[in-house]
Amino acid sequence: MFTRHSLVSILDLAPIDACIQLSAQLPRMTVQELHVELPYVIRRIFGFGRFDWSLRDIGNDRAHLFSIIQEFLSPWHGELWKALIRLQDHTPQFTFQFSISDLPIHLRAKLASLCLPDIVRGRTTTTGQHLTSLTLDPIEYFLFHLLSYVVSDQQAPVNKNRRLEFLFDFLLI
Repeated sequence: MFTRHSLVSILDLAPIDACIQLSAQLPRMTVQELHVELPYVIRRIFGFGRFDWSLRDIGNDRAHLFSIIQEFLSPWHGELWKALIRLQDHTPQFTFQFSISDLPIHLRAKLASLCLPDIVRGRTTTTGQHLTSLTLDPIEYFLFHLLSYVVSDQQAPVNKNRRLEFLFDFLLI
């Protein structure tokens, strides 16, 4: 049986072990449980906050780790993607709030101007006059975290960072 404690325990493991355990756990979870817990899983993978899987540090020297994580995240057969698809089948019932503060600075500024692109119009939450979050379907939620993680890399060369920010611009157009 699924418990929040078991999920926390799994995500405290090394990424290889976490992928293996999550691959066994995610298919057993109901869509309601996935809706509640998937934001926690995604935030732990991409590390908004103190914890992440240090995906930026995985290179050719750690090919086995790379292949396990790639398999887990794969949009063709990965267990995380399968969980997202299960939730996607229940959209608009199951959506997620993506905090504007997790976006790159230039996109926060663009959205703060309230000149909203069509893709997010009607899917925003505001506090007073400040835009605070976007309502996203499960796949959009995952992609926004993935792309935020990639473009937030302060160590990346400016040109590489700018090319990746273009992907976000494309999502918001």
